Amino acid sequence: RIFTHWSEEWRASEDWLGDMENKLMALKARVKRGGNFDNWDLQVRNGLFSKSRGLLTIEEHGAGKQLLRFKCRAHYSFYGFLNVGIPGGLAIAAAADKAFVVAGILAFITAVLAFRLLIETAGSMTSLYTGFKLLAVTEQEETGKIVKKERINAALNESIHKNLFMKPVAKPVNAENFHSEMLVTE
Repeated sequence: RIFTHWSEEWRASEDWLGDMENKLMALKARVKRGGNFDNWDLQVRNGLFSKSRGLLTIEEHGAGKQLLRFKCRAHYSFYGFLNVGIPGGLAIAAAADKAFVVAGILAFITAVLAFRLLIETAGSMTSLYTGFKLLAVTEQEETGKIVKKERINAALNESIHKNLFMKPVAKPVNAENFHSEMLVTE
């Protein structure tokens, strides 16, 4: 996933990352910052077997304007694959041996463990997304209100983009003045 954010004020990449790290810590996420030679900047882990890493890139557009791109990827541990693979392999072996009750039980365990792995990954990706989107929110109390709500994405989009879509139209266009407007512009 790649998330974007447009900023009208210039800041250094270390400031952006520090701000995002602080917001993630306020969300009670387990955050780790990457080193100088890592190919990731921030890592969030919400479980034992998966984590998500993000890399921040900034495009400078002059006059202090910046376009931030944050690329996120999920990473699974070897033990996570073992946790899902061993019961899955045993379920296949039991089915081949015609022990269908045991195969069904092991297949159910495999499905539950795989679902748990996906839930951990989704949680860490959501934490990175929320931390990145909270960069647009400047007031501390507004951040608290947004985080407390259940529907974080809807509240974030509403607070960030309300000025973009709520611009008043200078003059309403109706059928009577539509043709006169067209004549004036031509």
